[in-house]
Amino acid sequence: MALMNYQIIIPAHNEEKYIDLTLDSLANQTVLPNKILVVNDNSIDGTQLIIDKYCQQYPDLFSTITLQSEAKHLPGSKVINAFNHGYKTIDKDFDFIVKADADLIFPTHYFETIISHFQSDATIGMVGGFAYIQKNNEWILENLTDKDHIRGAFKAYRKECFDQIGGLKPAMGWDTVDELLCKFYGWKVVTDESLQVKHLKPTGANYNKEARYKQGEAFYSLGYGFFITSIASVKLAMRKGKPLLFLDYLKGFWKAKVAKKSLLVTDEQAKFIRNYRWKKMKEKLFNPKKLITDTPKLITYSYFSQYLITMMLVRYLSQIGKYFLMLAEIFRKPTKWSVMRTLIFKEIDDLIIDSLGIVAFISFFVGGVVAIQTALNLTNPLIPKYLIGFATRQSIILEFAPTFISIIMAGKMGSFITSSIGTMRVTEQIDALEVMGVNSLNYLVFPKLIALLLYPFVIGIAMFLGITGGFIASVYGGFGNSADFISGLQMEFIPFHIAYAFIKTFIFALILATIPSFHGYYMKGGALEVGKASTVSFVWTSVTIILVNYILTQLLLT
Repeated sequence: MALMNYQIIIPAHNEEKYIDLTLDSLANQTVLPNKILVVNDNSIDGTQLIIDKYCQQYPDLFSTITLQSEAKHLPGSKVINAFNHGYKTIDKDFDFIVKADADLIFPTHYFETIISHFQSDATIGMVGGFAYIQKNNEWILENLTDKDHIRGAFKAYRKECFDQIGGLKPAMGWDTVDELLCKFYGWKVVTDESLQVKHLKPTGANYNKEARYKQGEAFYSLGYGFFITSIASVKLAMRKGKPLLFLDYLKGFWKAKVAKKSLLVTDEQAKFIRNYRWKKMKEKLFNPKKLITDTPKLITYSYFSQYLITMMLVRYLSQIGKYFLMLAEIFRKPTKWSVMRTLIFKEIDDLIIDSLGIVAFISFFVGGVVAIQTALNLTNPLIPKYLIGFATRQSIILEFAPTFISIIMAGKMGSFITSSIGTMRVTEQIDALEVMGVNSLNYLVFPKLIALLLYPFVIGIAMFLGITGGFIASVYGGFGNSADFISGLQMEFIPFHIAYAFIKTFIFALILATIPSFHGYYMKGGALEVGKASTVSFVWTSVTIILVNYILTQLLLT
């Protein structure tokens, strides 16, 4: 069987530390390529000297060109621009093309094995091995992707496949979209676990925070959509051992979506990709045998954890989707105004008026506690007493009144809303409304939304009483005089802080009206389940308020 003709292109940027080992491993392959082209992409270290050494030592094998691009190292675009620059210059008479990084050590039989795979099946479009990194003096699998994915550091493409997918895209996600397009056009992607490539520089070692956002942008550009992006983000963040990367990935996704960036694929290809991703997830979730046969060993703790996390994430995302569908349904087919007006006044009485007493009590005494604790911590006589008023004002306005009162109201209002709607569900009153042709969600939830538009009024009272409580505790508790406290209240006052507090309050009001309603409306069971639904409602309303509080603080105050 005749050997296949192949060429290798290596983009290199400041790789003097490892490129010598890479080029040496390529020069010692059992089946050599026709040509190895190294594209020196604006290196400012000794990379070019090492390349020149190999070009002189193996003039028929190695060649080099230079590219003056930006020094900024972002994943995807820089390396593929360098690859494409080199690809334009090479002889196109080859059977397969290889894109390789400059920080690898290939086993000597690597490309001989690649050739045997390509020759075994004409429908194989891509072949590759697995990356191993050094940890505690051992070479272990760099487990960042599934076992059926070829790492971008060493990809081999059959020429016909490479041409059909349109080459490599100069963007983050290029090493995923190429495989997905291979499958779209009917090509096979083969990975060989016997081919262990030593990866000398772990993935992303030189990337900054902007590069993290690029990963989320890549998910968007692949046409994943929000749900698949969320699952992929959790999975990747967990595999990297940095769960908070999940937030960076989602932020990158939304930035790309808001900017309406163009996709790397057509609408037809994006639809295929989404269907393919869902199919793969369903296989893993609902075919336990495949989970075992897909790995050479028994399911490890790490893999099983990822499986459980994915299952929980799918469940939560489906609930989130159901919640937003409920929000849309609330505004369809409105109830007659004569009926709605009565319902709104009733909800104002139940949710707003009935809450004033507990809000006033808690606000007054918590304001006093904040003032006392601040005063007790000002032990240095050089620290002015007016800081008691300043600290009380900032604590009450920025956090206590809008956020912690809302969490308390998640228990008071939220439990009331969930239990009242849940009881209607149990006693089939909601079914009766539907039978009469009434939009039950509009009838039950819309009046609560309107009533809670008055919720900022409750928070305004909480602010006033909290500061009043702090004033009385400070002055009459002997911790300072009224002039100092009032001076602290006025010191460096920023009017936007009031606006910030009421913006949060308005959004919290929407959360307080809708999440408890959701848990009550969709609950199943009897009276016991009503109590459970109220508890779950309180937990998720509180969690959502805290998360939204963090996001709004990040957006509005930083």
